[in-house]
Amino acid sequence: MPASPGGSSFAGYFANSSWSLHWDWRTIIVSMTRQEDCMGRHPLARLRYFLMGRWALWLVLFAGYPVTATAQYSCNMSDGCYFACSPPVSGRPNGAIHMCSCSGAPIIGPPNGSHMGSACYDLGSQCAPWESYPMSTVNCQQSWSCQPGQACTTSSGCSGTCVYSDPSENYSGAPVGCVPAAGSQVCGSACCDPESICSAGECKPRCGNSPYSPATQCCVNETVLPKFQIADLASCPDRGPRPGYSPSVNGCGPEGWGWAIPDKYGLANFGPSCDSHDTCYGTCNSSKAGCDSSLKSLLAAECGRVYPQPQSLRRADCLGMVDRFYNAVNEEGAGAYDKAQKKGCICCQ
Repeated sequence: MPASPGGSSFAGYFANSSWSLHWDWRTIIVSMTRQEDCMGRHPLARLRYFLMGRWALWLVLFAGYPVTATAQYSCNMSDGCYFACSPPVSGRPNGAIHMCSCSGAPIIGPPNGSHMGSACYDLGSQCAPWESYPMSTVNCQQSWSCQPGQACTTSSGCSGTCVYSDPSENYSGAPVGCVPAAGSQVCGSACCDPESICSAGECKPRCGNSPYSPATQCCVNETVLPKFQIADLASCPDRGPRPGYSPSVNGCGPEGWGWAIPDKYGLANFGPSCDSHDTCYGTCNSSKAGCDSSLKSLLAAECGRVYPQPQSLRRADCLGMVDRFYNAVNEEGAGAYDKAQKKGCICCQ
């Protein structure tokens, strides 16, 4: 940041004055004349600065104290000008003093060999050895859109820092601007947060390095997956119930093969218990083991209902059939369970 006028440097002595002292009396008169470009060209103004120049010249010639040129020249706020040191140039190793507009707009005046763009022109004076580039921007800060070094918000809504840009032969725009923070994503007229990614001019949720649509897609381990089609249950650990879905039932036996296994055994009707087992398999995130155990309990209860005598051979045969049903689903039902889960679940909520 530029040094504030009135600091420890000798240049600060002149921070609040309306004129500058330089080694060369001709430079004083040049400075007074150039100041006119910001202060106006009224005849009384020209007379005033001419007399001030004469007085300053007398002070340099007779005070006996040589004053080094300073770029910390105070420019009236209403005039919108400031003074800056250019980078070193030929014959002026510490840089040349330039008058620049606060807004970066072109200054009307003789260019005098300026190499700092149309917003500035060279006053023909050398900067003091202790001065650096740039200097003396403090008198413009109240009219700037942001203050250098302070937090700001870009037009797209990104958080950033206000940065001062030196005028140069390649740049003569606004001296300050809000620069987005590192990692910010300017996306059209918006700013994407770190959890989003810019895609087709819009900020979309991020999944790894890819955008995705939560309405139709899921992000699992930074991989985009379809939301409503599950290829592998293991790839969708956060699956949830499919909206509006009701599991289908087909009695006892595999889907499409219910006729091969009768729903009744003797007096026992196993159909409702098998339907309950189908519903359990098709309920999202149900436990296969729990569904199978529940089937066995329901079938055994049906045997006990129709054959109440504990020692009845009919009851013993019925319970033997229950064991065969249970062993079949327990050992061979994994495929049916997975298929039913893929129908009853979506990959993510």
